[in-house]
Amino acid sequence: MNQVIVTPNYDMILLCLEQHQSVIWLDPRGPNLTWEEMVVLVFRAAREWEDLLQSATGPACIRALRTKNESLSVERAKHLVRQRMKRIAARERKASQPRPLGSLFDSASS
Repeated sequence: MNQVIVTPNYDMILLCLEQHQSVIWLDPRGPNLTWEEMVVLVFRAAREWEDLLQSATGPACIRALRTKNESLSVERAKHLVRQRMKRIAARERKASQPRPLGSLFDSASS
């Protein structure tokens, strides 16, 4: 194993998994990590990631959370990433919808 992608990007994670490439998924849950926090996470967890990847029998996805790391099967990782992408898309659609102005007009007619 020569290279492993380390990313929080969902599209990149799916691409790696579909190409049978191991990937480290930076998934802090909650607020996004700052660049500084991301660097600390990478340096703190690199040895554990290496051990998890070496124990894998094929391409692996290591999900790096703020306080722990877990090895996921390719199918489980794809499922979780797709779920997260759907939730984000739904939230973005909802946020882009115009808000009704009913209460503004109701008070003006009284």
